[in-house]
Amino acid sequence: MYAGKEVTFTFRFWGIIEAALDKLPNGKVIKRYEDDSVIIEATAYDTGVIMWLLSQGKNVQVLSPPYFVEKIKLEIESMQKRYTT
Repeated sequence: MYAGKEVTFTFRFWGIIEAALDKLPNGKVIKRYEDDSVIIEATAYDTGVIMWLLSQGKNVQVLSPPYFVEKIKLEIESMQKRYTT
């Protein structure tokens, strides 16, 4: 995931934790929840990692930094527009 600007971000993840950490080798789990979700902090290049995050569907919620959350929201809105007529 080498495209874009480097960003350190956090996200809540409900998927297979090891798969996320494999994709984000510098990622670390910073909090665990009873529903088996975790918060992961990682650093990656924003354009590339946005594609991976979105590929996780409802299993991911980006939490910070605020500008990165907004980038994700805008991308989701653009995606949704493709399905509305």
